[in-house]
Amino acid sequence: MATNHHLLLLVHLILMLSVIAIQTLAAYGCIEVEREALLTFKAGISDGIRHSLSSWDEGQDCCRWRGVVCDNTTTRNILELNLRNPYQDSDNWTDYALSGEINPSLLALNHLTRLDLSNNNFSGISIPEFIASFNNLTYLNLSNSEFGGKIPHQLGNLSKLRSLDLSWSYFIGIVPPQLGNLSRLRYLSLNWAFNDTSTPNTDNLEWISQLASLKYLDMGKINITNAVNWLHIVNKLQSIRVLLMSSSSLPSIPNHLSYVNFMGLTTLDLSNNWQFNTTLSSWLWNLTNLSYLNLEYCLFRGKIPDALGNLTSLIYLNLGDNNLEGPLPRSIGQLCNLRSIDLSYLGIGGDIRELVGMLGCKWNDMEEIILSVKHLDLRNNSLVGSVPHGIGNLQNLNFLDLSSNSLRGVISEAHFANLTKLNDFLLSSNSLIISVGHNWIPPFQLTTLALGSCQVGSQFPAWLRWQRQINEVDVRNTSITGTLPHWLWSLPLKLLDLSYNNITGRLPVYLKSTNIVSLDLKFNNLEGLLPPLPDGLKLLDLSNNFLCGPLPKLLPTSILYLLLSNNLINGSIPSSICELASPEALDLSGNNLSGELPQCWQQGSGLEIINFSNNNITGEIPPSVGSLTSLLSLDLSNNNFYGELPSELQYCKNLVLLDLGNNKFSGDIPIWIGENLLNLRYLQLRSNMFDGNIPPQLAQLTALQVLDLSYNKLLGSIPRSFGNFTGMISSSVRNEKHNGIYLPGYDVDIFTYKDKLFLVMQGKESTYSEILYLVRTMDLSRNNLSGVIPEEIGALRQLNNLNLSRNHLIGRIPEKIFDISSLEYLDLSSNELSGAIPQSISKLTFLDHLNLSYNNLSGRIPSGSQLDTLNDPSIYIGNAYLCGPPTSKNCSEDSAAPNSMSNYANGSETSIWWSYLGMGVGFVVGFWGVYAVLLFHTTWRCVYFRMIDNFFDNIYITVAVSMNRLKNRRLPAYLKSTNIILLDLKFNNLEGPLPPLTGGLIFLDLSSNSISGPLPEFLPTSRLYYLSLSNNLISGSIPSSICELANDMWALDLSRNNLSGEFPQCWQHCSGLKIMDFSNNNITGEIPPSVGSLTSLQILDLSNNNFYGELSSELQHCKNLFLLDLSNNNFSGKIPIWIGEKLPNLKYLQLRSNMFDGNIPPQLAQLAALQVLDLSYNKLSGSIPCSFGNFTGMMISSVWKDNKDFTGMDGIKFIYRDSLFLVMQGKESKYSEILYLVKTIDLSRNNLSGVIPEEIGALWQLENLNLAGNHLVGIIPEKMGNMLSLESLDLSSNKLSGAIPQSISKLTFLDHLNLSYNNLSGRIPSGSQLDKLDDPSIYIGNAYLCGPPTSKNCPGDTAAHNRTSNYANGSETSMWWLYLGMGVGFVVGFWGVYAVLLFHGTWMNAYFRMIDDFFDNVYVTVAVSMNRLINKYG
Repeated sequence: MATNHHLLLLVHLILMLSVIAIQTLAAYGCIEVEREALLTFKAGISDGIRHSLSSWDEGQDCCRWRGVVCDNTTTRNILELNLRNPYQDSDNWTDYALSGEINPSLLALNHLTRLDLSNNNFSGISIPEFIASFNNLTYLNLSNSEFGGKIPHQLGNLSKLRSLDLSWSYFIGIVPPQLGNLSRLRYLSLNWAFNDTSTPNTDNLEWISQLASLKYLDMGKINITNAVNWLHIVNKLQSIRVLLMSSSSLPSIPNHLSYVNFMGLTTLDLSNNWQFNTTLSSWLWNLTNLSYLNLEYCLFRGKIPDALGNLTSLIYLNLGDNNLEGPLPRSIGQLCNLRSIDLSYLGIGGDIRELVGMLGCKWNDMEEIILSVKHLDLRNNSLVGSVPHGIGNLQNLNFLDLSSNSLRGVISEAHFANLTKLNDFLLSSNSLIISVGHNWIPPFQLTTLALGSCQVGSQFPAWLRWQRQINEVDVRNTSITGTLPHWLWSLPLKLLDLSYNNITGRLPVYLKSTNIVSLDLKFNNLEGLLPPLPDGLKLLDLSNNFLCGPLPKLLPTSILYLLLSNNLINGSIPSSICELASPEALDLSGNNLSGELPQCWQQGSGLEIINFSNNNITGEIPPSVGSLTSLLSLDLSNNNFYGELPSELQYCKNLVLLDLGNNKFSGDIPIWIGENLLNLRYLQLRSNMFDGNIPPQLAQLTALQVLDLSYNKLLGSIPRSFGNFTGMISSSVRNEKHNGIYLPGYDVDIFTYKDKLFLVMQGKESTYSEILYLVRTMDLSRNNLSGVIPEEIGALRQLNNLNLSRNHLIGRIPEKIFDISSLEYLDLSSNELSGAIPQSISKLTFLDHLNLSYNNLSGRIPSGSQLDTLNDPSIYIGNAYLCGPPTSKNCSEDSAAPNSMSNYANGSETSIWWSYLGMGVGFVVGFWGVYAVLLFHTTWRCVYFRMIDNFFDNIYITVAVSMNRLKNRRLPAYLKSTNIILLDLKFNNLEGPLPPLTGGLIFLDLSSNSISGPLPEFLPTSRLYYLSLSNNLISGSIPSSICELANDMWALDLSRNNLSGEFPQCWQHCSGLKIMDFSNNNITGEIPPSVGSLTSLQILDLSNNNFYGELSSELQHCKNLFLLDLSNNNFSGKIPIWIGEKLPNLKYLQLRSNMFDGNIPPQLAQLAALQVLDLSYNKLSGSIPCSFGNFTGMMISSVWKDNKDFTGMDGIKFIYRDSLFLVMQGKESKYSEILYLVKTIDLSRNNLSGVIPEEIGALWQLENLNLAGNHLVGIIPEKMGNMLSLESLDLSSNKLSGAIPQSISKLTFLDHLNLSYNNLSGRIPSGSQLDKLDDPSIYIGNAYLCGPPTSKNCPGDTAAHNRTSNYANGSETSMWWLYLGMGVGFVVGFWGVYAVLLFHGTWMNAYFRMIDDFFDNVYVTVAVSMNRLINKYG
């Protein structure tokens, strides 16, 4: 006992001494030399504006400093330095980030075992080599801290290291093989470690095989192309559990392994290694411990094998975006642990019961199914059939999305039997019927419900009463009728969409007490007063109901969108509407509002849309409206406004639509409309009391498409400047939508507001909304205008509707007015016009409404083409001196028509011979058209055989894109938190604003969607090298942060959006940029000089904007420019000489539709590679330089495609195709695929004088030459006959004289010729191709030309004419038989070759490659024709 007692006393004494020792050490603090080392380190570091190292105070124990861990038991040495920035995912993470230099003083910490400097910002400095001297280090994390330089090979000396993370850095060079010396390493991450992944980042991977203890390996996004044997090396790592090699440029993947050594693997990610292009490897199915398998976008092909069922431990499976085929193997039903499956982009179709059935352990009779599935997402596929009842057995399911398929059938209570954990249930855009009992109580508590376009019964779903956690409900277009239940408003709803139903009754008075953020009840039958609204409401759409009474005196200041159109609301507009915090759209149109407009509009408001049309509002427009500088659309039409327009309105410089029609405004039309509202596209002032002259300054509205000044008291003449409306000249169109609402955390449909106008077209007033962007109209009718019709209006070739009726216009109808080739409606009635109707009116092939009545016109009424279908005599009534059809008055020289039956009889004897001749000709053409190409020309044969294959590829792409467009989704707000590096979602229907982007993004293509709102203020600048957002609805200005993109940024395409404001001034740091396309926006200002810093730039397209001023001389430093398109802007001054002297690589130069003046610099001829030169529609003067015959690019026949094939830093390749809108053969079309084949010069519509230089005849590869609309004199050069490739020649509307040279008949490819309106004389040449160009309008306006195809005979032509007549009388049907025979012969000849190709696989595959280039031309023609049909029929 005594011994034990003494032992206890000894232990107690030892413990007391230990405590005393520890307390003594703690009181003493950390080791002084280590403390000083930390303070020296801090001195070289900036710890951000939040001062994250503020605790490192000289007066405190360093062991208590942030991130410092000491040995508190014995030595007090510093063991750990944890300086990780914990706020990396926040927007202000840089406020906490460390930066600066890492001082070697840290070497004093010789007991350090852990060093973590991750998520900081060291701005590309190299990793200090002295870190390799920490011999006790077991953990080193330098990830995401922007280290650069080479990875120090000395890191291989850290023999005790177990974890090394160098991911998300900017290293150069290769991975040092010395890392293989880290024999104790268990964790290694090199993901995104290198700045440049376009070249290999490893010599080989042999060093990895030495890491026997390695369990976690991440080599994602580094280039290991050289590692051909990568799999065999990794297979040696018996301890490996996690293998991540996504986007690693793996060269291949073996199909077989003789022995699988890494059987313990639980996670395998090989996604985005698209070089594989093979069948799924058999060794994969031996990895039975796998729980995570990601094989997305590896271009695997073939079938998914049944062996997939071996992976019974699988929880996550992603096979998306591969070329796999056939049905899913039924063995997938053995994967009973699956919780997430991604089968996207596999073209899944078929019956959903079969598909979902395979996911269960046992599907028959639904007795057993996977109980572990939590997330089942099959949206946006082509699944059909009915949803199986057994889905209710997925007891752990919390997310079910089957939306946007083609599902039918009934969803009943049985489907939900066991879904107690369901949170999100989405079935929208199917044809499903939701049938549950009225008293059914669901077993789940939802947060999101989307049943849009399904059938839920005639009453609001009663079962929602029990959903006490519901936030979002979408039951639009579900045929709900009757009143809404009172309990609905007690649910915790944030979003409620009940639009497009038949709901009746009133909104509850207690609506204000709800938490609703977005309430959409448009197109119902609601009535009664509008009750007080919730304080947090952002969107309220109650349009198209029967609400009545006044607006609430107090509106919630949070409202962004207040849409109450087409109701019965009365009273005045409350002044509280001016107190809204940040409204964007106010639409109160179509009500009974009265009183005056509030006077209290505030400066700085973001209001974009005001529509108070179709009310009884009176008074003047208050000056405070001028404070709404963001306003895009202002519609006050059909009210009782009066007075003059306030000058303050000129400050609304962003206005696109201004409709003040049908009011009582008076005074002059303000000049400032044309001078300051430069973005106007739609201007309607009809039916007011405006007087005075029409200000010519309106022509400065270059974007204007609709101008309606009818029914006023305007005087004077029509301004000649009205021929300058670019919006009525250019064929490019942009659908104006004002998009907006985005509620963070909620999946809300984008709010879309479409401009709409009541327009009088073809004598009928109709609402134009969906197709308003296609309309081009000018209506000046019902005024007191006088003078002549200015011929300049003829330049508005895209104008659809021209109404000048009911004025006092005099003079002739200008010939040039019929250059408006898109004209569908022309009304010149009730004026004082005189003279003959020009024959050129027959060129208006789209004209379907014409009114020339009640003028003083005389002579024969023209005929031909479209005019023959306009046979209503009332078109010409009131013109006493007009004669000819369709009037009953004959002209004096009219004679009876010939007897056609007689002509037929005279020629019938030889008809059969013409038939045989035609069959022979057709056979030869059909047979040799295919066979000769194959037989005699190797190159053509290869091209020919490529044709049809690509034709069907194009059809497939078109169908795939069309089907994909049925999908509708917005990008998630949490996109920034993902690890996505490549995101390609072009040609979809994505909506909503662009969310913050992930910092690691390198490739982003969201083109051809419906994305709206402004660009994010901060773009991911660290790695992004390809950004395409073209063809969207993005608005606002271009943020200056776009200039901060890294030097390796290659392509920037923001074309075809609604961008406005001036161009950023800050391009000094983007010298690597090769492609810049901002075309088809509303950008204004001058080109900043800093663009000249883009020395790598190859493509610069700023066309179709509002740029102005002279071209900056700094642009001459962009010596690599290949394509320069500045067309359809307002540039002025002289065309710079340096374009020819300093930009030697230019192939495409387009400066059309600007205001350039002065002479054309002859130095342009130094551009030897130039193929496209378009300087049309400017104010250029002087002569055409003789040096233009030196364009080598238009002389040589060799062509090559101009596709830009770029490889990014990660090995990702992309192709950018040059494209231009060109006017060829009188039609404006987009050229892309075949642009490299085009060679054109267009100098039309300028003030050029002098002769046509004969040197141009040397350009024998030129296809299009347009010199029309100038003042050229002299003869047509004989040497033009040497331009053997010429397809289109337009020399019209000049002052050329002399004979047409016979050499033109040598132009065998010529199919468009226009020599009209010159002073040419003599006989029109004939022979070869000219005989096919038999349209008399080609030569109209040349009084001294004679011979066919004109009706004027040359001297001595009588006999020839008689012979021609006799021939015609006897051979009309002979020619018909000839054509029929040619058709039969062609079919026989064609199929003689084609049938061989059809049944011979090799020949067929080659043959089918040919049609690609042919289809491009067809596509352009069809696209233009379809656009015109849309314009015509709406």
